[in-house]
Amino acid sequence: TVWRLAQYAPRFQMSRAEIRPLLSFSSKVMVGRLMAQMNARLPDFIIGSVAGPAALGVFRVASRSLNFLGQSLVTPLQTTALSAFTRLKDGEAVTRAYTRFTQVCAIVLFPAYLGAAAIAPDFIRLAFGEKWSDSAWIMMALSLAVFSRSLFHFFQPAMPITGTWAPASL
Repeated sequence: TVWRLAQYAPRFQMSRAEIRPLLSFSSKVMVGRLMAQMNARLPDFIIGSVAGPAALGVFRVASRSLNFLGQSLVTPLQTTALSAFTRLKDGEAVTRAYTRFTQVCAIVLFPAYLGAAAIAPDFIRLAFGEKWSDSAWIMMALSLAVFSRSLFHFFQPAMPITGTWAPASL
């Protein structure tokens, strides 16, 4: 077999000295992503519990439409943000980078989300059909929340670098 012919065979070895910094950093990233996921799913849980599955369906059509837009525009920036933040050494540099990423995000997202709010009724009717037309009003309302949402797109990538979970550190 190939393993017998190879000069090198991987072995399972762990060094606590090497694993400790990796666990320290990766656990913060994991907690940040877990918090972001819980934050994203909380409205679904509340609407489904309080208003029922039909209302949740209407909400999900609107929110998923906007999530697609946000993921298409912001995910590339978020992916580069974590690696950019890890290269920065002091808190002041992280703060400046966080501010710059947030500004770029706002410049990209504000017109896109305002445009989504403007075309929401037509988009929902065209993409999902007349029976989902109630989702248009929700999509319009969620589109206007971009002003507050744009502040937090880079919070999660910046958290492990600052060493704290408090927004005041940024």
